[in-house]
Amino acid sequence: MRTQRTCARGACPSSPSVEQIDAEIAALAAIIRENHAMLEIWGRISSINVRKVAFTAQLLHLPFERVGAGAAFGIPKTPEYLARNPNALVPTLEGAAAMVELVRSVAAR
Repeated sequence: MRTQRTCARGACPSSPSVEQIDAEIAALAAIIRENHAMLEIWGRISSINVRKVAFTAQLLHLPFERVGAGAAFGIPKTPEYLARNPNALVPTLEGAAAMVELVRSVAAR
């Protein structure tokens, strides 16, 4: 259930339009394509958060490779994985810092 948002002094910033979100997503996807040949998505595909990122990459035609990682693999506790993601959570992305913002933009819809 959503709660009603209240803003200080009655002035709430307006939400971005669908067109603004589309433009932002397109711009971020272009940056990723220009700067990175391949994304690495670390995590098990059974994780909903990993699936969100993989789906977004597929939707935007961004090439990616999924690397199996998760508690079942024992990988999140290794020094190599902790260097990538100190929180030891999945997904972890290599090659696209902007991907997190891209997923947030899609989720905002």
